[in-house]
Amino acid sequence: MFALQVESEVAGLSECFAQGDVQRLRRLAHSLKGCCANMGVQELSRQASIIEKAAMVNDTATIQTLLPALAPLATQSLNAMREAGYLASAN
Repeated sequence: MFALQVESEVAGLSECFAQGDVQRLRRLAHSLKGCCANMGVQELSRQASIIEKAAMVNDTATIQTLLPALAPLATQSLNAMREAGYLASAN
């Protein structure tokens, strides 16, 4: 469930940005930040926090800079959790 939430929220962030929906993007970033922090995925949580703060002040340049790296970071984090046995394998 955690992996699906992360993947969905990361994809949602990109969709929101493409649609210009910065407020929904902020809410998704907040949710991603929290769920990742709860699971100990600190770097992904930190990046989501930066995106959330940028959305609060409508700093689309920062959001645009950070979003492309978010999906690869999420994939890397989820794979590391799977390898460590914290998540079921993604089949």
